[in-house]
Amino acid sequence: MPESTLSGIKNDVVKSPATDRLKDELQNYLRARAEHAVTQLGHRLGDSVSKLAEPGGVKAPSRAWPRAARRSARASHPARPR
Repeated sequence: MPESTLSGIKNDVVKSPATDRLKDELQNYLRARAEHAVTQLGHRLGDSVSKLAEPGGVKAPSRAWPRAARRSARASHPARPR
């Protein structure tokens, strides 16, 4: 008996117009989130590429670099006069 009750509830839920609407809304939401993520990724990529294209766009080495690497980085990328 409980099996037929669960089967009946399942059939009611599957055939319900509310379920179809819920599925459509979920698809729309997921599509919008994916578009937003791709757009943000594109903006970040564009910002990074434009920084690379600027003269003197190389940032100062981080403190995590060993001293010798920082010295060689300064020698190969002198500061741009302002």
